[in-house]
Amino acid sequence: RQRFQRLQATSTIELPNSLITIGLKAFANCRMLRNVTLPQSLQHIAAHAFEECNSLKSITIPQSVTVISYNAFAHCSKLTNVDIQAQIDFIPAMCFHSCTSLQSVSLPHSLTTIGCNAFGSCTALADIELPHKLNTIFPSAFINCSALHEIHIPQSVT
Repeated sequence: RQRFQRLQATSTIELPNSLITIGLKAFANCRMLRNVTLPQSLQHIAAHAFEECNSLKSITIPQSVTVISYNAFAHCSKLTNVDIQAQIDFIPAMCFHSCTSLQSVSLPHSLTTIGCNAFGSCTALADIELPHKLNTIFPSAFINCSALHEIHIPQSVT
């Protein structure tokens, strides 16, 4: 828990293939962290795991992940690309909140719910394709996404 928090000089991390969980705040505030390779064994990304990793540019969440917790990538100000390959059904509250450089998000087809403020204040996000299985978008999920001019909401959303 919080083992790597505030490592200032670390820019690249390749996590072992045996890793199952990235714990609470594990890499939070690692401000120089640019590259992270998440292993195919990973199942859980805990709350605040990569919060405020201000140099992180891109993240691919592997298919093996079953849970991404709240604030996992919040305030990663240079994060431009997120590829969620995991077949998750829920993006939790504040997950990518204030990722102000985020331009591209690939959401899984299995996604049914987007939590409160999940993409709030992602001011560079101009376009996002919502999957057809999506049925719930919580309040403020896309609040203050000033570049987001148009969004196509599937008929399945109630």
